[in-house]
Amino acid sequence: MTLRALLSFKALINQPIDPTTGKCYPLFQVKANYEHPYFTTTPASTELVESLNNIPNNIIASTKNFWRWMDGTCEFCKSTKGPND
Repeated sequence: MTLRALLSFKALINQPIDPTTGKCYPLFQVKANYEHPYFTTTPASTELVESLNNIPNNIIASTKNFWRWMDGTCEFCKSTKGPND
């Protein structure tokens, strides 16, 4: 499940260009406003970068809600903590 979600996210980010139109499919909508000499976007570019960086972390963090089972048994695995936990 986790691997499939991460691979799907990677496929969205690295999607090929459509040969008929020469464009990629959009991932989100950004509105731009230009009032000389200022150029603004909604949402801000920092919010977009932060959101895109959080997606893989959120996919991995979502797996912590599931119990792990010992292979071939009906017993739960003991919880372990990694170096970042």
